[in-house]
Amino acid sequence: MIALANKMNRRTYTIFFFIFLAIRIDCLGQKINKTFYADSIFIYKDFKAHGTTANLWHHHKDLDSLKSKKELISPSDLKALIEITSRAETKKLMQMKYGGPICYWIVNIDKTSKRFAAFVSSDWSGIDDLDGMRRWIITEPNDIKKFEEIINKYWL
Repeated sequence: MIALANKMNRRTYTIFFFIFLAIRIDCLGQKINKTFYADSIFIYKDFKAHGTTANLWHHHKDLDSLKSKKELISPSDLKALIEITSRAETKKLMQMKYGGPICYWIVNIDKTSKRFAAFVSSDWSGIDDLDGMRRWIITEPNDIKKFEEIINKYWL
């Protein structure tokens, strides 16, 4: 009887160990980079489709294959965007549904291109890294206004 109890305890501890290990690996697998940085940003002109996070990712693939028109953001506006996002709250991006028009970006960082989406509302605005699954939330009213001005200059 005692041997059976010891065997069950070992199994229980082994199961808990593997669960703990899986949780730790998942936490370590998250990207730590929380600062927004870009060498250059291209905004797709006049494209505003919305949907879920997965839909946005697929819209990007369509835009790439259709060779849609892109606008390069000027260095001064790029610097302003980086400054705005330095004050923004950042968190992990979860699968969600987007309502309203979405601005699609290609962000070049260290010779790699990443897919981003940006949105503006009256209360808050944000930038979503669709490849790295990270979100920057802009809540400061002056930053929202400046962010909207920069995006609309190239997007609309």
